[in-house]
Amino acid sequence: MKYGGKPEIITDINIDCKEMMFYMYLPIKFPNSEILVPERLKVFNQLIQEVLIREGTNLNDKYVYLTAKHIFASPDNVGNRAGYHSDGFGTPDINYIWTNIHSTVFCIQDFNLSTDCALSMHQMEHQADKDNEVTYPVNTLLRLDEGVIHRTPNIRLGCMRTFVKISISKEKYNLVGNSHNYLLDYDWEMFDRGKVRNHPISSEKDSI
Repeated sequence: MKYGGKPEIITDINIDCKEMMFYMYLPIKFPNSEILVPERLKVFNQLIQEVLIREGTNLNDKYVYLTAKHIFASPDNVGNRAGYHSDGFGTPDINYIWTNIHSTVFCIQDFNLSTDCALSMHQMEHQADKDNEVTYPVNTLLRLDEGVIHRTPNIRLGCMRTFVKISISKEKYNLVGNSHNYLLDYDWEMFDRGKVRNHPISSEKDSI
């Protein structure tokens, strides 16, 4: 995998979310099933539909997860973990992201990274050149594979910020704290999150 590529620009979408919320990796689709979105999250239906159109039959055997945050973001609490990282590092997972203010920062350059998740993030921080940082306009839906290196934005003045991520995977995202979709019938065993940034999946032996 080549690391440091650009995200794919999908489209511009305007969404006006009023309700404060914090949903983390809420499953909205199981393999070979329909999409089921809780009523209060249907404000993001346009984003979900764009992903369905873009991915098509590629979603048939996949799980789809919705992360949706409408919270007060500040210099001390952006709402996501700080530091350079890759969504779905070491996996074929695909992620779409969208925000209405304070765009995600991408570093577009070549990276030489270890396959170890924790070590690779130290390498990202060491290798990243701020002259290669770019952002995209707010309200832009972006498609990311594991090769896209990015970080949270710098926020100088606190404000309400909406951030949405739609994740596509063949794996169960089964860490404690992930949101539960009561429209779907499932009872997964959940595993503790690691102290360092981790993938949203785990095994019975350890947290990744």
